Amino acid sequence: MIRRRVNIACLQETKWVGEKSREIGSTWFKLWYNGIDRKCNGVGIMVDNDYKDKVVDVKRMRDKLVLVKLIIGDEKINILSAYAPQVGLSESIKRKFWDDMDGFMQSIPLDENVFIGGDLNGMSGQVTMGLGEFMEVLVTIIKMTKENQS
Repeated sequence: MIRRRVNIACLQETKWVGEKSREIGSTWFKLWYNGIDRKCNGVGIMVDNDYKDKVVDVKRMRDKLVLVKLIIGDEKINILSAYAPQVGLSESIKRKFWDDMDGFMQSIPLDENVFIGGDLNGMSGQVTMGLGEFMEVLVTIIKMTKENQS
């Protein structure tokens, strides 16, 4: 991350247990993470030394979502790391994840920036679709969201 000059990274499948934060690499980075089981899941957000002191809030939801809010200058920036349930899990577990993620998004004021990083390729329902079809669905969701905000 240092060589590539990455300031903030969203992590999935960390497999670390707890709702904690820790310094990584002699204070080069700080990691906020959330996990329940050492064998699977877990999410985190790693922030470099230049920005870690700008973090003003952290919210966690089970082992699938973590949200870090930073204030940089006059801008409020929300970083959400998400890990969608995978194939083979029940429809109710998948629906709960998307409802939780929607709750996180609804809690962010409209005048704040949001960046989402994650493994969101969890499948829901019986139908699989290609990237083109998925993008059409995503555009529809975005349009509906904008219409509801008006």
